[in-house]
Amino acid sequence: MPKNYQITYFKEDYQILESFNKDLNYYQFLVKYDDQIFPLIVPGNYLVRRQLVDEIKLVQNNQHVCLVLQIEKGIYPVCYQGEELVSFHLISNRLKEQLGFNFKTFSSNVTDNHKNLRIYNLLDNHYYIWNYKEYFYISDKQKQNIPLLKEDNYNNVLAYKINHYLITPNYDRRFAFDEFLIIDTRRVELSSMKFEEEIEISYDSYYLGYDQDDLYLVDRRNRLQYKINIRRNKLSIIGSLEENGVWYNNGWENISLTRLINQDYIFKRDQIHNFILEDERLYYQINEYKILLSNQNVKTIVDIIDNEVYYLVGNILYMYSDRTGEVKLVENSEWSFNYQNTIFIFKDN
Repeated sequence: MPKNYQITYFKEDYQILESFNKDLNYYQFLVKYDDQIFPLIVPGNYLVRRQLVDEIKLVQNNQHVCLVLQIEKGIYPVCYQGEELVSFHLISNRLKEQLGFNFKTFSSNVTDNHKNLRIYNLLDNHYYIWNYKEYFYISDKQKQNIPLLKEDNYNNVLAYKINHYLITPNYDRRFAFDEFLIIDTRRVELSSMKFEEEIEISYDSYYLGYDQDDLYLVDRRNRLQYKINIRRNKLSIIGSLEENGVWYNNGWENISLTRLINQDYIFKRDQIHNFILEDERLYYQINEYKILLSNQNVKTIVDIIDNEVYYLVGNILYMYSDRTGEVKLVENSEWSFNYQNTIFIFKDN
């Protein structure tokens, strides 16, 4: 049976703190060398075996110090530049050659266009990009426009991605909406979810998050909390001033609707991969250790999908993962001034 454990052992001059998290199914390694800690997360199933680090190779020059860990036949470089942890994709090309890692290359030139979008790499993903009254849908196999509205709507703050659905209010109504427009991204099909008579949700609302098929929303103006099930086409009131609402904080909690109205509460779950943005610098965080992932000034994190982080630099969408490094994806001049909640990314199901 899987169980949490933590052990310390030595491999030559390296002290290794190895642990396993059974709830999230990942290994963590903290390797101490020359008074610096080299942190590493490796997702994977529980193994009875302990002391999983088979070999450590030291690779360095006058700027960088890297430890290359071999674990269960996988190669995992961890690097410092001076006192700062940095992605091994940011070190010099000459030093990269010594790591033993299979680096992939991606186009830095425009490979395709759709309307005002300049496409560099799509990485087998599906992208839905808000264009005021429609979405541009682009993938490696298909590009099309999906009309939703009659009138332009600049802000798209109440669109939401849940599982394989992309939901958007019918913004054609001025002060409140009574319908969700739903794209099933598996089929690229548009449908609608009309609310029951007399139910309207104000635009002064926000989403807390979702659990399985249920999406949770707070309507501040009408002082209500809703649970929305897109698959079942069901909208339920679950909180009011007379009855507490709910919030997920690594477990369900009752919470007063007054608190939900006065402050945005977002569902919190422990994650294997934690990406953060500080002063326009993008990091991967392991405990108190932060690994710099990009040398560019990052405007915002768009999405995190497993071990991939999607982000904007100026008007260009990028993706980073340890497998690929930083990859340029799509450019849109509109993102220079309107980018909040305009990009939605889906994987193949």
